[in-house]
Amino acid sequence: MINIGNGQVITISGSTSFKEEMIIEEKRLALEGYIVLPLSIFSHADSEDLGKEELDMLFQNHLKKIRMCDILFVVDVDGYIGTNTEKEIDYARSINKEIRFLYHEELNRAVEISPYSKKKQWSEFLETGLLLQVNQILHNFGFAITVCRDKQGNFIEAYPARVTYRGFVEKSIDKSYSKVAKYLKENSEELSKDCEE
Repeated sequence: MINIGNGQVITISGSTSFKEEMIIEEKRLALEGYIVLPLSIFSHADSEDLGKEELDMLFQNHLKKIRMCDILFVVDVDGYIGTNTEKEIDYARSINKEIRFLYHEELNRAVEISPYSKKKQWSEFLETGLLLQVNQILHNFGFAITVCRDKQGNFIEAYPARVTYRGFVEKSIDKSYSKVAKYLKENSEELSKDCEE
């Protein structure tokens, strides 16, 4: 029985140049059980010359689709995100919508997931306080994992960075140890079971 999407509403966003890719994703998501709100007009792909009023109206209607959905699905072919799509992502974040990206999902599907690992969101990892612990080790080698967030504190991306400074302020270290202690307390049973298997 198919229940991946379980009737959740998903709005497709992205450059209107990506008509073919959007149609493919719309079909895939519908077959996975999502209710899909797609783009209706592909002005770039179809070389349609629309006026400013029409474009503004279409953009406002798309924001309404974002308000109606559970998930915003961004068709970012090769990671490309245009100006309007960026605005739609910012809007979705401002109203706490889940956001997924095709480019990231393609990368995830291309990687074979080990049965010994369970993928987590960066936000979950950051809550453990382990990032600072990891970065303390990486600082010895002039590296750090850098995390970027938007103005609302939502995770955007993480990447390895070459750094020229070493160490952390005491307040950050105390906060990290407190989070790690909380994480260990809340997950000690599960971690013990992992060691026994």
